[in-house]
Amino acid sequence: MRGGLRPVVSFILLMGVTVVSGLFPTTAVASRPGTADCIWAEGMGVVSGDLLKPQEAKQLALRQARAQAIEKAVGIEVRAETLVRDFAVASDFIKTLTKGYVQAEQVVRWDQETYQKKVNEEPIPIYRVRLKACVKPLATLHDPGFRLTATINKTTFTSGEKARLEVTSTRPVDVMIFNLTADDRVQPYDRIARMGLPLRLEPSERRTFPPTGVALVMELPPGQPRTSEAFILVATKQADQVLLPMPVGNEGTLSLSEFSAALANVEEDLVETIVPYTIIER
Repeated sequence: MRGGLRPVVSFILLMGVTVVSGLFPTTAVASRPGTADCIWAEGMGVVSGDLLKPQEAKQLALRQARAQAIEKAVGIEVRAETLVRDFAVASDFIKTLTKGYVQAEQVVRWDQETYQKKVNEEPIPIYRVRLKACVKPLATLHDPGFRLTATINKTTFTSGEKARLEVTSTRPVDVMIFNLTADDRVQPYDRIARMGLPLRLEPSERRTFPPTGVALVMELPPGQPRTSEAFILVATKQADQVLLPMPVGNEGTLSLSEFSAALANVEEDLVETIVPYTIIER
């Protein structure tokens, strides 16, 4: 079974590349059909391709743009066009998904430019994407003491290693667990036999996932030397609400916007926790 890990990423500023350090204001766009309760906002992702393969750089740029759009939609000021060089901050982009539900998104434009510091040096490709996302901010919980905590045995795995989560809650809950894959698809683990989901927890009870006899073996996508993924845990106080009707396709996954739309229909007393991780080559 596939799992995921937390990547290593750092920010750099390259001479000769325009980097804006100002702050973007929150921008709302007219809602489209089916997205009346969300706010449209635009984000930008800018990633250097000197240390990353083109596919890795483009995926990271999309996650950066999505994160910026989410933060703008929920009223957080963000810095614009920070150039990302590697995977050190990828987990930060993933964690923004806990701030709001992405109901829909649209890539506005892709641009590719190059940076060459010296004539005798190889040009560095720069990938730039503009993305619009329709974000529904998370509702304020009726129960502010309702918290779900999850820890992972490692944050960086080599391919073939096994992942394990420990989960606790401050309230009696049912917990479903999902995998956010490298290509931003969501895999529900309850569709797989013997996963023991949903997890039923009493306050302060500690449960382990996966259950005894089942292993989550970390695997890299073909041709990629590293990837950034995450476990998404969703807890509700009523079992019939955590067992969400989701349009899972033939591959057993659904899009991030389909997943978010399902969560947005659940009661306000819902807690979502994201545990990012990285997988690297042996």
